[in-house]
Amino acid sequence: MARIRSGEVDQSSKSETSIEVAQATAVFMKHEQLIRMLALSMSPLSDLVDDVVQEVFLELITKADRWDLSEPDKARNLVAVITRQVSARLWTKRRKDLPSTLAKVADQLTRQTETPDELTCPENVQRLTACIDLLPDRLRTIIRGYYYEGKSSRLLAEQLGISEDLVRRNLSRGREKLRELVKCNDEPTQE
Repeated sequence: MARIRSGEVDQSSKSETSIEVAQATAVFMKHEQLIRMLALSMSPLSDLVDDVVQEVFLELITKADRWDLSEPDKARNLVAVITRQVSARLWTKRRKDLPSTLAKVADQLTRQTETPDELTCPENVQRLTACIDLLPDRLRTIIRGYYYEGKSSRLLAEQLGISEDLVRRNLSRGREKLRELVKCNDEPTQE
């Protein structure tokens, strides 16, 4: 709590708050792609994605003092949980404004996307990590840099000495190969 001395707020409290806000901002920036991906998967309306991203940012900033954001894994999981909650809240609010026919379609789509913690389930994360490890070196480097480290395609292009367009094509190829690898790993083996 801030102590008041002759009408001034204690400086240590102000600096703690600014550190927490800076930390929350850094966590948001690092995981913005994850937030966008989760928001898009949770709500069928693409125009909600920006609203979700903004709401997640505001929630991280306003509640920064409640969480320990110093551990990367905990921060990533927290961002994922907040994104799911905000997406659900905004999607529910938006659905109430839709005409009844669209509301039925929206309900069906919501039921299809309500697989709890599917993206961050430890088993799925391990399977995905194993599949990423099977990718060729360049694709693996680009996928990890873009999705796990939050690097832009421009930065990756500079670091790898290739064009930004080639980075994007490699991202597309990498995602396609991951889909194939995940699909192969999901199919039951014949005994």
